[in-house]
Amino acid sequence: MTSKDTVARLVEPNRRILVVDDNRAIHEDFRKILSRGGESRDDLNALDAELFGTAVESSDEGFILDSAYQGEEAIEKVRQARAQGRAYALLFVDVRMPPGLDGIATTARLLREDPDVGIVICSAYSDHSWEEMTAAFGKTDRVLILKKPFDTVEVRQLAHALQRRWELAQLAAVKVQDMAALIDAQTAELRAANEALKREAALREEALKRLGESNEQIRALAYQDGLTGLPNRRLFNEHLGKVLARSRRKGTEFAVLFIDIDNFKLINDTIGHQAADEVLRQLSSSLSFLIRTDDMVGLYHDDDVDASSTISIEPVSDAVLSRLGGDEFVVLLPDTRDRFAAGTVARRILAHFEHPITAEGHEVFVTASIGIATFPEDGVTSEILIRNADTAMYHAKQQGKAAFQYYSSAMNAASVERLTLETGLRHAIEDGSLELHYQPQIEIASGRVVGAEALLRWEHPQRGPISPASFIPIAEASGLIVPLGEWVFDRACAQAAEWSKAGLPHIPIAVNVSGVQFQRQDLIDVVRRKLEAYSLDPSLLHIEITETAIVSARERAIALLSQLRDQGVRLALDDFGTGYSSLSYLKSFPIDTLKIDRSFVAEMLTDHTTASIVEAIVSMTRILGLRVIAEGVEDHAQFAFLQRIGCDAVQGFYVSGAVPAAQFVKLLESADGGPALGRRRRAASVS
Repeated sequence: MTSKDTVARLVEPNRRILVVDDNRAIHEDFRKILSRGGESRDDLNALDAELFGTAVESSDEGFILDSAYQGEEAIEKVRQARAQGRAYALLFVDVRMPPGLDGIATTARLLREDPDVGIVICSAYSDHSWEEMTAAFGKTDRVLILKKPFDTVEVRQLAHALQRRWELAQLAAVKVQDMAALIDAQTAELRAANEALKREAALREEALKRLGESNEQIRALAYQDGLTGLPNRRLFNEHLGKVLARSRRKGTEFAVLFIDIDNFKLINDTIGHQAADEVLRQLSSSLSFLIRTDDMVGLYHDDDVDASSTISIEPVSDAVLSRLGGDEFVVLLPDTRDRFAAGTVARRILAHFEHPITAEGHEVFVTASIGIATFPEDGVTSEILIRNADTAMYHAKQQGKAAFQYYSSAMNAASVERLTLETGLRHAIEDGSLELHYQPQIEIASGRVVGAEALLRWEHPQRGPISPASFIPIAEASGLIVPLGEWVFDRACAQAAEWSKAGLPHIPIAVNVSGVQFQRQDLIDVVRRKLEAYSLDPSLLHIEITETAIVSARERAIALLSQLRDQGVRLALDDFGTGYSSLSYLKSFPIDTLKIDRSFVAEMLTDHTTASIVEAIVSMTRILGLRVIAEGVEDHAQFAFLQRIGCDAVQGFYVSGAVPAAQFVKLLESADGGPALGRRRRAASVS
């Protein structure tokens, strides 16, 4: 487009005028004055004389007039005209327009609706003063007053002048745009010339260029997470330090959200490392966008805080998302309105996680647990805030995952207790305070001891006995379950070998394997090494694993269990009935024994439905060729019911509790059939 074309385009006149008055006769008068070919009307003559002082003459100027009879109608027409690219150049607005908005209020709204339009307020001398008007819509050069009565020449002059002013304003705006485009073009030319100079100097500066690239790579490695591109722990700590310093000076609040993906190890094992990495990348990208959207920022941000009031050259005013490593992320929310704003953000993040992620053909549903710590209530240093947010996240996981928790001092006490137990447990593996007790499994038909379940006991040097219910979850959460599980395998195999060499009956020992062990530990290698180390007959080692541990990764579980079975180890499905309890997976998994959960045994004599379930389980195992053991048998009535329906074996306090190895040997030596059950029960009550 040439400059001549541009000018022609820019000065194209806009002759559109909107008249806003509740009196239709006034509209006709304006048309006579401003429209080409307007015709007079006899019934307006009296009003013409009163309003203009003279008879209204027809105009041949060719203005295009539009009409609105109330303020709201005028506002809507101006809005639609701008939306359609047909804005008005000028508005004539009457002061009095009952019963709606008056002309002053209408003008104030119109000025906000169209920042370019000129407005002429038609007012009688007694209506409003200029000061009253400017108090309503502010001082502006876009509003003129036309006092009644007025004549046609004055109206036409105002129309021409303001219409021309509108066109000149538009022309100036476009010229500014053209100038900016010209500057951009010249800048591009200069940039191109500069690039050419750079290329010419490339040979001489190659060494410096490589050095610069190396520095950038070093910076990226130092401050960026390599997988996701998010700020890493180091850069996050710098951001946190800036916000902390500013909040101390200004007395403002902020929040730290610690996010941990639930069961990510299982996702990794199921879909593979490459697809799992893609899940993390997609999560990082979507979360980064989420916490920076305007509606999200509005949930927590305090607009009264000056983000630039910091010593840092790069002030932190927006939320910062960082990946600390693995499946752990942390969010910094600066300048929160209050403590609870962070919870609103956490809810939005959890809702965001409800959408599935597709990675390399796998559809993955991800949940997360979030812990929240706020400044200054939950900590006054970076280290304390991150630690307390982590503690709160851990408690969110304990509450069932896919949730968030605010930090509290009670959590800190629980965290200290957990850390104390974790530290003690690490020492216990080495200092001899751990011990295996053995609970006998009795064959109902013969009364003989046919097996033993190895149960871990911990005698703390200061606290005494600590329940497995307290320390096993800590071992699983901390990863200690892996070395602890290997220790149990070692002691159980050693004990079985010792009893066999002593000439005692060959009693297989059952070892429990948790879901965490099943996912993380190389069970095949551990079992092989322990069997070889003690020259133990594989049939004397049984492994018990829960339903949930194997069903969550079915194909991997089948392969792993088949390899254990190939080594000669027997496999038992523990706590049957509490999980999926599907006949189809019982057929597919290579198991030898099924254990009825103690909760069914406890209720089977008082609840007809539970009794039917237990009986059905026993019948099903017979059809499948499996052995069945009932756990938690407490009295003779339970024993008799299980005997009647054909259960193979039982274990529980009716027979004996878990006892040390030496006491278990005495049970073996005293076992002589059915009558021995009573003696074992009495021995258990004494122990």
